[in-house]
Amino acid sequence: MTADFSPAHESSGVGGDQPSTIDLLFAAYGHLRDAWSELLRDENCDEAAPWRASGPVDADPDEVSRLLHIATISADSAGISVLHHLQLLALAYPPDALTDAGLDPRGWPGLSSFSAARSLLEAASLLSWSLTPDKTERLRRCAQFQLWSANEGSKSDLGPAPGGPGSVDEVRKTIEAAGFEVQEFGRYNDLGVVLDGQVKTFYTASAISKSLGEPGRRLYRWWSGIAHHASWAVSPWRTLSLRDDSTGMYLSTPNFEDKHLELAADVAAVVLIAGRSLGDFHGKELRTFESTCQQVETVLRQAIPDVRRTLGRPGSDPTQH
Repeated sequence: MTADFSPAHESSGVGGDQPSTIDLLFAAYGHLRDAWSELLRDENCDEAAPWRASGPVDADPDEVSRLLHIATISADSAGISVLHHLQLLALAYPPDALTDAGLDPRGWPGLSSFSAARSLLEAASLLSWSLTPDKTERLRRCAQFQLWSANEGSKSDLGPAPGGPGSVDEVRKTIEAAGFEVQEFGRYNDLGVVLDGQVKTFYTASAISKSLGEPGRRLYRWWSGIAHHASWAVSPWRTLSLRDDSTGMYLSTPNFEDKHLELAADVAAVVLIAGRSLGDFHGKELRTFESTCQQVETVLRQAIPDVRRTLGRPGSDPTQH
């Protein structure tokens, strides 16, 4: 961590010796991006970790080995998605947007950061959910996810061709050959895996609940509301005022810098949980990664009260009705 990564004491538009909010956010996401990238690239894995200890063995049917490999590949793909979204969030707060004249509104991401964070949350939870150490549970989860993916692909003209790799028929064959029962369910006759006497499929919200618990569910509801432009979520960000000439209304959105600091702190917490799942599964050293995520979250949360005082509303969350 660099020495200038310390709590901000003023808003983006105020000068001074302390880093501005936009500088703080730029640095925070940059540190998270770099820490996550280094964790993904670390090839020093413990042979006694679950990736090996509960991985495929020669006695496994080919389809079981295939599903176990697919589970790891799905998690790896989700991990790359987390990195891409951290890169995007780091780019969302360009320091040069803050000039002597104040903050250039073209350099402030507004609500878009919350949509990016929501997608990151989905990827991070899928990674954690897919890399459960228990081999049997990992197979069950992979079967659910792959059938769900095939179902969704069959409804799109961009999905796999019928009978081709990744199609419903081919995925079903693999899953049934691995020892699972597959049945239709729901109004669209989607396919699910019969587990514990019930037909089950993958749900993003369920993966988030299992990986992140109630805090994750709360974030998902909040960030989804913004991503879907739900009135309950976005109305606090709108300011309506009459034009001086009485010709209409003017709609604007406040910066709510404190909410962006809170968002970045929450992202750090999500990334930390996903990183621990990845590190534990592969037996990677986590101390540096954990320290970075924890320090980013701590510094950001410490900055929020200072920013709210600077903005003239100490102790106030502007989005609470």
